[in-house]
Amino acid sequence: MTPDQLAEVLEEIAAWPLEERRAYIANLSMTNPEEAQQVKEGLTKLWAERKG
Repeated sequence: MTPDQLAEVLEEIAAWPLEERRAYIANLSMTNPEEAQQVKEGLTKLWAERKG
């Protein structure tokens, strides 16, 4: 996943309920564990930035 693709995914799923985000990451980890890890780390970073 390119950085731009990751940013798009993060912006889209950041607004989802927690359960939906977890399900998305779990499903992604079955097919592409590396991308699932990128999404997890990206969301963590995004929330940290938003908290300021």
